[in-house]
Amino acid sequence: MSGTFKTTRVANVKLRLPELNPTAVLYVHCRVTKQESNYDIILGRDILRELGLKLDFSNNKIVFEHSEIPMKPINCTVKEHFAIQDSIRAHAETKRIKKILDAKYKKSIVDET
Repeated sequence: MSGTFKTTRVANVKLRLPELNPTAVLYVHCRVTKQESNYDIILGRDILRELGLKLDFSNNKIVFEHSEIPMKPINCTVKEHFAIQDSIRAHAETKRIKKILDAKYKKSIVDET
């Protein structure tokens, strides 16, 4: 949001950033506005600094702890641009299931001699 806007309330928000860390839970002190916006939440520099969240515009990435993700385009949608990596186990199980489903099942030729 550019320009000025008025906040009407204060809230303590439990925030998750699953694309950057699937288990981290962050608690953020926020101000609430009734003003229409394209954003669900706007994190100020004070919060970004406290969390150690880095916006790397030269490489178009967001960095948090040991994870990094590409920045989303301004017209992004949850369906098209929100991605969470599966755990190693979920990935392995999915691969196993695909292998079973893709197997070619046909009659065996049994030699009865």
